[in-house]
Amino acid sequence: TMIVDCHAHVFAHWIGACGHPTREIHKRYLQRVVTRTVATTFRVRDGARADTKALFRAGDEGWSGLADVDFRVGRFGQLEFSMLLSPRVPRRRLVRGCSPCLHRQPRC
Repeated sequence: TMIVDCHAHVFAHWIGACGHPTREIHKRYLQRVVTRTVATTFRVRDGARADTKALFRAGDEGWSGLADVDFRVGRFGQLEFSMLLSPRVPRRRLVRGCSPCLHRQPRC
């Protein structure tokens, strides 16, 4: 007996407002959701694991605590953000594995 798994992933185009009043509100909603994800976050440069703690200020995990990290929807629906590693190091681009699926791969 042979089992063949053939399926496809279909994602909504998340770049727009997607039912929210504005695109900016939608991006903030996505950023807030990603602060609570169990999916692994990867650094784009080298595929190393990264941490979503950069998405909010410590001690203020509500809407007002969302950090300015240039959160955005990237290519193929990947959720991306940049963070400052230190005052002398430029922002590094991070990406979460294919959203909203929970593949644990830097790139799907």
